[in-house]
Amino acid sequence: ALPIYGLDEQTKAMISARMGQMADMQEKMLDQQLDQVDKLTEDDFEVLRQERRKKMVAAAEQKRRWRFLGHGELQEVCDQPEFFKAMNGESKRVVCHFYTPSNRFCPVVDQHLRKIANEHLETRFIRINAEKAPYLVEKLQVVVMPTILLALDGKVQHLIEGLSELGGQNFSSEYLAYVISTHKCCVFDKAKPERTDEDGFAMSRHEKPSIRQSAYMSDDDDIFEIGRASCRERV
Repeated sequence: ALPIYGLDEQTKAMISARMGQMADMQEKMLDQQLDQVDKLTEDDFEVLRQERRKKMVAAAEQKRRWRFLGHGELQEVCDQPEFFKAMNGESKRVVCHFYTPSNRFCPVVDQHLRKIANEHLETRFIRINAEKAPYLVEKLQVVVMPTILLALDGKVQHLIEGLSELGGQNFSSEYLAYVISTHKCCVFDKAKPERTDEDGFAMSRHEKPSIRQSAYMSDDDDIFEIGRASCRERV
């Protein structure tokens, strides 16, 4: 029987033998990789250099294209048509901050989004005054300020309503970027950051009599369809 503390000698020997086998396998794999490198000719190295150069050129071109589309900064969207243009454009990932000038927490969100936008060129970041976008506010059921909309391929993935999901007003840019990444709206390759929660933290609500109290979107809706509906209503 096993002793109360630790393992018996037989079990220790089995574990040691297994670890030795794994070490031998890893050593053999490394030897094979080194052998492959030793067999590379100058022509092989030139091919590798060309492939690496092509990848670098493609990455640089992608960054240039993203910046041309407005990535890398937090941009103001002045009206609803401009919002639909951003959502239905070439940007695969879009994050939109719905704000009101009177809400004291919206500038905090803007500050974090500007930092994230600069670090995550793969995503476009925009902001829109909720008071100037009544159709969007009603259609998306935006009632809490601030609200951060996350969209992928023109479809709403998630709404971060208020700051409760982020742990309160002392959330970090890194944690917000992580939350955005969980909905595939930015690329986050770091370890999950810690979240600081605040007890009793409540956000203000942006109440409008015209806002319905139903779900903000059905699974079949997309922003392109909303935009077309908006145009029909104006006709």
